[in-house]
Amino acid sequence: MQEVSEVNILVVDDERAQMQALCDTLKDQGFHTIGFNSGRLALDALRTGHFSLLLTDLMMPELDGIALLQAAQQIDPQLVCIIMTGNGTITTAVEAMRVGALDYILKPFKLSAILPVLTRALAVRKLRIENAALTHSLHEHTLALESANSELERARRAKDHFMATMSHELRTPLNAILGFAEILQMKLTGPLNPEQEEHVEIICSSGKHLLSLINDLLDLARIESGKIELNPEPVMCQALLKEVAAAMQVLAVGKGLVLDVHVPTSEVRLNTDRRALFQIVMNLANNAIKYTPMGSVTLDLSQTADGSNAAVCISVSDTGVGISAQDQARLFSAFTQVGEHGKGTESTGLGLYLSGELAKLLGGRITLKSEVGCGSTFTLTLPNMAHGHGV
Repeated sequence: MQEVSEVNILVVDDERAQMQALCDTLKDQGFHTIGFNSGRLALDALRTGHFSLLLTDLMMPELDGIALLQAAQQIDPQLVCIIMTGNGTITTAVEAMRVGALDYILKPFKLSAILPVLTRALAVRKLRIENAALTHSLHEHTLALESANSELERARRAKDHFMATMSHELRTPLNAILGFAEILQMKLTGPLNPEQEEHVEIICSSGKHLLSLINDLLDLARIESGKIELNPEPVMCQALLKEVAAAMQVLAVGKGLVLDVHVPTSEVRLNTDRRALFQIVMNLANNAIKYTPMGSVTLDLSQTADGSNAAVCISVSDTGVGISAQDQARLFSAFTQVGEHGKGTESTGLGLYLSGELAKLLGGRITLKSEVGCGSTFTLTLPNMAHGHGV
C-alpha cells in the first residue's frame, strides 16, 4: 500500500461543515485531503490534480454521488471511489457499488470504521495501477514480438528467394561445367595426356562435391521452411535397397569394399514418399562407404508385425572405425563431422541431419549402434504403412 503521506484524497459533500470535519480528521491521520461541496468543482480538480481516492456523498444537488464517480472514473480509471451515505439510502449506495464504487461508509462517521475501508481501497488502487502497468508492458512486448515475427517472416521470404535463385544461378552453370568435363573424360573431343586426364578428374570431382553441397543446402532450406511436400505411394523396399546398392557399387569397389544386400523373400511394401526414403538410404549407404577404410558395408531389410506397432527397419552396417558415445550425441546435428568419422573425406556435415529430419517427416526415426573399432549400424525405422498407417 502507498505511504499515507503520499495519498491525496478528494472529499466531496454538499454539507460544507461535514466535508471540512472529514478533511480535518483524515489530515490528523497523515493523509493529504482537499474538499469540495460541489461535484462539478471536484471534477475540475480531478482534471488538473492527482488523487488516489474519491470520498463522495451519495445524495447531492446538481451532480449526485453516482454521476460523480462515473465521471471521475472516465478521467482516472485507476481512481478508487467510496460512497458516503446515511442509513436511509443504503440500497442506493449498494447500487453505486454496482456501477463502480468500491465500498460505502455510513454517516455519522466513526474513524474506526473509516480507516479499514481506506486501507482496503488504497490496496485496490495499487493493484489497479500495477495491473495497468503489466497490461501496458504486455502490450508493448506483444507489439515488439509482432514486429520481430514480421522481420523474421521477411527474412524467411528473402532466404527462400535467395535459395530459389541459387538453385538456378549456381546449378545451371555447374551442370554445364560437369557436362563438358565428362565429354573430355570420354575423350569425345580427342585423346588426353595423363596430366590432362588428372586435371579433368579434379574438375569432375570438385564439381560433383560442389553440386552435392548446393543440393544439401537447398534440401536444408526446404526442410526448415516446411516446404518439402510428401507424396505417399506404394514402395517395394527390396527393389529400393537393390537400386541403392547398384548406385553405390562403383564407390564401394573403388575403395575395395564388399557391398551386400540382405532382404527377406516375402515382399516388404511401404506406403511412403519414395524420393525421401531413397535419399535417406542413399545418404546412410554413402556415409558407410565413405567412412569405412576396409571390410564391408551391408544393407539389411526387416519388418515387424505387431499390430499398431508394425514397422519396417532398414539398417546400414559397416566395418569402419566406429563412433564414440560422446560423438554419437551430436552426430545428427547440422554441419557436424565428429572424431575419426569425418577425417579425410569431403562432406558438408549435412547428410545425417537431413536424413534424420526426413525420417521424422515420414513418421519414423534413425537410431545408431556403434562401438569404437567395431563399426557402426544406422537403422531407419518407419511405421508399416501396409498395416494401416500412412504419411
